[in-house]
Amino acid sequence: MLGRTLREVSVALKQGQITPTELCQECLSLIKKTKFLNAYITVSEEVALKQAEESEERYKKGHSLGELDGIPVAVKDNFSTTGIKTTCASNMLKGYVPPYNATVVQKLLDQGALLMGKTNLDEFAMGSGSTDGVFGPVKNPWSYSKQYREKKKQKPHGENEDTNWLITGGSSGGSAAAVSAFTCFA
Repeated sequence: MLGRTLREVSVALKQGQITPTELCQECLSLIKKTKFLNAYITVSEEVALKQAEESEERYKKGHSLGELDGIPVAVKDNFSTTGIKTTCASNMLKGYVPPYNATVVQKLLDQGALLMGKTNLDEFAMGSGSTDGVFGPVKNPWSYSKQYREKKKQKPHGENEDTNWLITGGSSGGSAAAVSAFTCFA
């Protein structure tokens, strides 16, 4: 399911081929397996699982909130999220937990999206490679692909990971890596 498009997964949820909880658990499992990419600053596992249960109940009752209901998403850590720390990848905001959601986050939640977590970025989104935040650089998942390793004569994952990886590019590198690694759909 994780290699499918958002639209395909939305249809699969509506047809009962997978439940929101199963999909959420698959994504959470992959987040843990790809932790070395440093895509996430905060993983909101409890929040996502609760949202998945709520989504599942809506599907059982035939009251889906829309195309995003039950779809795992992640948001860049410069968007405010109620009850979940927002750091903008900076020590200046260490420990800050917003009392409100950014409009974009609220719109996702209103459609039933599952918030998997907050993604890494350049500090205050002022950079071009997602390498300059206090949580460390984001590593591009493609750095660990078979094709890249063969092209660069790189050893399998683990042996050269600290010296031979590609940047994700842009200040939204954590979000790009999270989607590319199939830990969320948007």
